Amino acid sequence: MVRPPNPPPADRFDELSQQLAQFQAQFTATMAAVSNRVESLERRSPDSSAGSGMTPPPLAVPLPPQPPRLKLDVPRFDGQQAHGWIFKISQFFTYHNTPEEERITVASFYLDGPALA
Repeated sequence: MVRPPNPPPADRFDELSQQLAQFQAQFTATMAAVSNRVESLERRSPDSSAGSGMTPPPLAVPLPPQPPRLKLDVPRFDGQQAHGWIFKISQFFTYHNTPEEERITVASFYLDGPALA
C-alpha cells in the first residue's frame, strides 16, 4: 500500500489549527446549550412536575447498621418452673422483636411433655 506523501509541516499545522478551532467552536456551543438547560432546570419550581404526571422518586434513607444478632436457644417448657420459663421466653421474644401476634404460635413449638396436654 502506497501512502501519499505527507503535506509539508506548515500546511499540516494550518490544517490542525483549523480543526482545533472548529472543535473549540462546537465545544463552546455545546457547553452553552448544556448551561442553558441546567439553568432552566434549576429555575423549575417543585410544583412544575405535578402537572406533567411525573413524580420524583422517593429519597432513599439509609438504615443504620445493625449489630450482629446472637443466636439464642429457645428455652423448652415441660410444665416445670413456669414463671422462669415465661420470663426467659419473654426475653427471647423481646430480643428478637417477635410480634405479639406470633408469640403464642412460636412458643407452642417449644412445649414438651405435660405442657402439651
